[in-house]
Amino acid sequence: MIKLHTEFHSEQEKKALVDLGERAFRQRLSDAVESIASRRDLSLITVSGPSCSGKTTSSLKLEAALEEHGYSVHVISIDDYFLDRDFLISRAKERGETLDFDSPDTLDFKELQRTVDAIVSRRSCQTPVFSFQLGRRTGYKELLPSSDGDVYLFEGIQAVYPEVLSCFSGAPCASLFVCPEADILTERARLCATDVRFLRRLVRDAKFRDATPEFTFEIWESVRQNEEKNIFPNLSSVQYRVNSYLEFELYMIAPLAIKLLLQIPSQGRFGNAARRYLEVLSSLPEIPLSYLPPDSLFREFVG
Repeated sequence: MIKLHTEFHSEQEKKALVDLGERAFRQRLSDAVESIASRRDLSLITVSGPSCSGKTTSSLKLEAALEEHGYSVHVISIDDYFLDRDFLISRAKERGETLDFDSPDTLDFKELQRTVDAIVSRRSCQTPVFSFQLGRRTGYKELLPSSDGDVYLFEGIQAVYPEVLSCFSGAPCASLFVCPEADILTERARLCATDVRFLRRLVRDAKFRDATPEFTFEIWESVRQNEEKNIFPNLSSVQYRVNSYLEFELYMIAPLAIKLLLQIPSQGRFGNAARRYLEVLSSLPEIPLSYLPPDSLFREFVG
């Protein structure tokens, strides 16, 4: 159980908490890297995590750390294996189904299997490039034959889907799962890791994706449904887990999130949820963004 402070006695105390959180996360990731790097037969790594877990920054830090251990790392986004949006829309209509962009069958598993097979057999191949702006595959890029010391890092939420994992079966592969893990107690309420991720997404989507707070609340429902169906039930297959919760983050995100939560109509569908977050966040002292290191994982969400 993590208990949040209701006050700090100095700015130095705030800076110390930021430093503590950053060092603790780096150590957790380093422990996983050291274990992964010791497997000299390794050629494939999957990095996954639910929405706003920090897997993008974790992948970059993992890549840098593995290179320090002498590996040559090639990053492949599983998102590039999405099927074209027009095809998914047409297929949903034919099946009489609701369109779902999160389910496993939105991916081109044949293409993904070809990529994995080429890496393992040390052949060159063409890997797809997907444009989210256009909603379709826009081309291919060449992947050269692998050699000793090459590691291919497949990053994406979908990396724990059984259908994706089956593409890696039989190959020397390590799996890393990144997610905040925290049970947080304040004077007014208790928050869990899902709440932490939602607040990260609320701020991130407003800042980087021009999303309204109400839209983020709405889309979060389908995000959580997919997580409970396709991600969290499959964690027994994960070899390494890294807790991405940062001890200072709620103090830092509070003023940003409060401005957005106040835009939610109090009598609307998400009014009660917004009030719950506001009650917690309004009681927290602020830690300025200026105290955040440039390479912090938290930059994914606050800029």
